Amino acid sequence: VFLEVNDTFLRLAKLTREDMLGKRLFEVFPADPNDSQDTGVEALRRSLKRVIETGKQDQLPLQRYPIKTTKEDGTVIFEERYWSASNTPIFDEQGQLLCISHQTSEVTGRVYAEEALKKSEARYRSLTESIDDGFCVIEMVFDELDKPTDYIFHEINPVFEGQTGLHDAQGKTMREMVPHHESHWFEIYGQVAKTGKQIRFEAGSEALNRIFDVYAYPVDTPGENMVGVLFRDVTQKKRDEEQLRLSEA
Repeated sequence: VFLEVNDTFLRLAKLTREDMLGKRLFEVFPADPNDSQDTGVEALRRSLKRVIETGKQDQLPLQRYPIKTTKEDGTVIFEERYWSASNTPIFDEQGQLLCISHQTSEVTGRVYAEEALKKSEARYRSLTESIDDGFCVIEMVFDELDKPTDYIFHEINPVFEGQTGLHDAQGKTMREMVPHHESHWFEIYGQVAKTGKQIRFEAGSEALNRIFDVYAYPVDTPGENMVGVLFRDVTQKKRDEEQLRLSEA
């Protein structure tokens, strides 16, 4: 049963508090009976069960979960959505489970962008310019010992600056813009360029004072060491999770 919900979630779900508070979870967010691929309800149900059984936070890093929506003409549809979520137990002073905090980010734009990148450059460019995630294409720079030491920004999307705090990055190197940027970033992207394998990870940068959720993949430009990067600033989310953890201690 929903006890509390913030404005951001209401906006994403296109609902009001009256639609949710006091209502049962799967009454508000049911599965699409006509979609055999809709596994969102069962995945969320299993995650909540794991939290109850283990008393530990459970992650749903990427989950397709269409949302039931009523159109202006009264037609009911299930709108395609993808989410990245975590479920965190909250206990009372005696250690009894009180409720579960469900924190989620909509990543539909990211999923569509990743699919588009595999299909056509034209479509991928259109989507990367419209999504809320930061995006860039970088060229890795290696020294004489083949060690990654820097990278050059070749492409950036409109929200890149807001996600990173970096201004006028296109055509510049990371070292030029942030001289003390941590070496692990160069090593990770260097591995993507060298191995041709994609990677999804979360890491922080003290130099930028931010934490990022990142998907990096090789760009098909032989010999040019190009890497595409989709990322999101999750600093505030991590701070909220830490505050919640401390409040439970």
